[in-house]
Amino acid sequence: MNTQMYDAQADNIEVEDIAFYDFNQLVLKKVRSNIKGSMKLDCLSIEEQQEGLWIRNEVEDETDYHPEGVDDMGWLGYFVGRNQHLDVLHIREDWHPIDDDATTGDIILSFLQGVNNNRSIQNLHIVSMDLLGGRMLTTLDQFFKNNINLKQVYIDRCNFGEGGCRALALAIGGRTIQSLTSVHITNNESSVTNGLVDVITSLSMHPNLQNMWLCGNRLRKNEWMALATLMQHSVTQLRVLHLARTGMGDEEIEALLPALNNSTLSNIYLHDNEAITDKGWKAFYKLLCDTSSLNSTFLSNHTLYIHGIPDSTSLYGILLRQLLELNQVNDKKEVAMIKIQRYHEEFDMTPFFEWEFKVLPLLIHWFQRESTMPSYNGRNFRWRKSKQKLSSIYQFVRGMPLFYVETCLKKELDDIKAELSQMEGESSERKQQLERRKMCITERLGPQHSSMS
Repeated sequence: MNTQMYDAQADNIEVEDIAFYDFNQLVLKKVRSNIKGSMKLDCLSIEEQQEGLWIRNEVEDETDYHPEGVDDMGWLGYFVGRNQHLDVLHIREDWHPIDDDATTGDIILSFLQGVNNNRSIQNLHIVSMDLLGGRMLTTLDQFFKNNINLKQVYIDRCNFGEGGCRALALAIGGRTIQSLTSVHITNNESSVTNGLVDVITSLSMHPNLQNMWLCGNRLRKNEWMALATLMQHSVTQLRVLHLARTGMGDEEIEALLPALNNSTLSNIYLHDNEAITDKGWKAFYKLLCDTSSLNSTFLSNHTLYIHGIPDSTSLYGILLRQLLELNQVNDKKEVAMIKIQRYHEEFDMTPFFEWEFKVLPLLIHWFQRESTMPSYNGRNFRWRKSKQKLSSIYQFVRGMPLFYVETCLKKELDDIKAELSQMEGESSERKQQLERRKMCITERLGPQHSSMS
């Protein structure tokens, strides 16, 4: 039944004519009455619950709903489509409809055709479903494209089939409204036949995307490359990335690190990735604190927090945990200061000379600051700071005479260049004035005097 036929009957049809069971009729009344704003149904959930399915109203109570066939689910979808207050929609597989002649695919598609018109749902959850080779997602084309409120898409333990990933990529990539903040594609390893490259790539134009969950999907090389490209060369502002049980190893970390180095990411979850060795944790350690130079330490990542480091990890895992403790401090300037003071015995002050005399008071103030972390205010740490301060001041004072001479000579050279440039400009302007005067006189004398020019 098409939308026009539903519209023609919607005002007159009784729920008793749609569903046989009382509990189904009650649910239909609730969803239908929501159209007029008489109640607010925050969450509609269609899931297996003992012998049937249930619709959950998180504000009031839970009401069972057992799909009876294509017709009742079509009407339920129609009412959801017209609903202006529904925030969350959960859909779960394993249905046993009363109408044995109807397939699960027929029933879910009749429901989704109505849902396609909804514009209020913020969170769409699809769990343990056969996506019918992507037909479930293509049926919701207009829902994905025009729902200005959709923020979260959650697909867990689903059978994508041959065209599921492509259909999801088109659904997300075709959105004209860029409201997505969170995408969960989890635990679908055995059913993702063509990989998630297209899906990951389709998220590149969503500037509000902050959370991505890919747990439980064993990612291949091209998917790791797509993920690195998404973080490094897209408009997204990812803050949280879940990569537990994705098959990450040392090579995958190496591929991902360039994208993590100036990234907006604040939390990355790496639980149950047994292929990561001490080499991989060392790479993360260098990301958080590159000690090759003072400037490299300053430019290291002071924001990222890594979850899921195994307790049995060797030396670099232990050192990495210490850096992660630092990265939790809100003042990132302080984090940089502590890392520099901790991992550099003496400072090379030469790079700071270009700041001229302004650097000395800044340096003294920097060393006198007390850390907000008690563990970095102890006697040993204060002694190290005092030693570094004296060494840096000594280098600065020792280098100042040469710095002063160089500065004076450079200034004198710049003044000479400026004067020469000014003289060239004046000479050129005078020459042009004389040429113009010459042409004016020649014109007044006439052609017979042209040879004089």
